[in-house]
Amino acid sequence: MQKVKEKDVLILSIVGVITLIIVVIGATYAYFQATSSDSQNVSANVSSNTTDNLSFSIGNPIYIRATEENFTQGMGSLASSTTASAILTANNYTNNATRN
Repeated sequence: MQKVKEKDVLILSIVGVITLIIVVIGATYAYFQATSSDSQNVSANVSSNTTDNLSFSIGNPIYIRATEENFTQGMGSLASSTTASAILTANNYTNNATRN
């Protein structure tokens, strides 16, 4: 009976350690993926003969780096800006944009 319990504890310990390793690797990957400075511009343009045409254009990413030198009491605000647009064109079948 004691050997069975020891075997169960060993198996559960191994599963726990493997799970912990997978969680740490996943969290590390998610952190570095989120803080990566690579930016991607995405353009989506969908058109068809029977639906509306909705186009999105995304501007440059906003980068604000708060440091001890520029983010202390009495310093000005940190600001940045970008632009994005969405253009809805009525379909060419009825020439009316419809809301669903």
